Amino acid sequence: MNQKVVFFDGICAMCNYLVLFVLEKDKNKQTKFISLQSQSAKELLDKYKVQYNVEELTTIFYLKNETVYTHSDAILELLIDIKYYKTVAKIFKKIPVSLRNGIYSLIADKRYFWFGKTEACQLLTKEERSRIIE
Repeated sequence: MNQKVVFFDGICAMCNYLVLFVLEKDKNKQTKFISLQSQSAKELLDKYKVQYNVEELTTIFYLKNETVYTHSDAILELLIDIKYYKTVAKIFKKIPVSLRNGIYSLIADKRYFWFGKTEACQLLTKEERSRIIE
């Protein structure tokens, strides 16, 4: 299976902006999205033996080629798959993972404060909705 799935915090406004960004930039329309609060996300991540606490979400997950990436690796792998961001993402991958994840954690810890929470996604087109896993 060669699916690409972004697992994101469905109430995080910043995470929802990321989904909208990828929906716009992913010209091949290969990437699907699923809220970490959904039962479908739990079931799919269970298949890959990924554990997370829905009450304390601190990372996104990116499933690609049967591998689940987390934290900064998830963001960078996602950007590598978007044509115009591949080079920049590969440069950032050269930064030690401990430093990348430290910065990622700082942003993740403050994301609700900086960007807020949302209860509803922006209205999506029919084609965009087809890429959201319920």
